Amino acid sequence: MKTTPYNTVNKYLVYFLAKTTKPGQVGKDKPMEPDFKLYTIEEITEILKVTQRTVYNYIKAGQLKAIKIGKYWRIKHTDLQVFLETGTNK
Repeated sequence: MKTTPYNTVNKYLVYFLAKTTKPGQVGKDKPMEPDFKLYTIEEITEILKVTQRTVYNYIKAGQLKAIKIGKYWRIKHTDLQVFLETGTNK
């Protein structure tokens, strides 16, 4: 996979989450395992085999739940699973 700004932001976000500890966790030196995967728009287009415009339309219509981190959109793995189960009919 080629390196893009999306991959770089995602890599640093996952690194940050891995180094953060949960509140009340015994031994503050234990890293928290990231319990979710964030996808970029580019990764979603490859998974769904659609264009970026189509993914943005799904987000705008509320069919695909996404979060904006800075100027980049991210989609949680669980939200992608819900989208795949329900499809475009809502």
